[in-house]
Amino acid sequence: MRIFVSYSRKNSKLVKSVVDYLEPTYHVWFDTKNLIGGQDWWNEIVTEICKSEIVIYFVSQTSNRSEWCQKELEVALQENKPILPVRIEDISLPQCVSHLHGISMFKGLGRVSKRSLVLGIKNISGHSINTSSEAQRISDITRINSLTSHLDYDLLRDVQQSLNSSQINQA
Repeated sequence: MRIFVSYSRKNSKLVKSVVDYLEPTYHVWFDTKNLIGGQDWWNEIVTEICKSEIVIYFVSQTSNRSEWCQKELEVALQENKPILPVRIEDISLPQCVSHLHGISMFKGLGRVSKRSLVLGIKNISGHSINTSSEAQRISDITRINSLTSHLDYDLLRDVQQSLNSSQINQA
């Protein structure tokens, strides 16, 4: 599944931790990681929003005031992309997505917000949700992520694929 993240650069640290958490399972497009020097950056962003299956919008005062974040939301809405608002500050959602229930992540990326994030992604992407197996999967991914500094990336990918296969076989 392809995910595009829209955020204010002032919130980069938290957003990067969320991207790092999601990447073993999802293809996450993150501008500071995926843009290459010399690219037409706005054209690339629009292309990636169009290719994404979900847009995660990180809600903060600076993202709500950012001209570019608002343009990204506009493109996502025009393309009928499902939007998952993630509130990283206790402020209102922009009017264009105020009808959506946002995930609260005021205290950073913790156990509860990880679970809410994965369940929100599954919900708006149309995948079925089995909360008990999903909780176990989140626990497994968290455990794997804690080992990444000690493991080779290829080995980590193999373990993740094995987990994915076992999830499919259980379904």
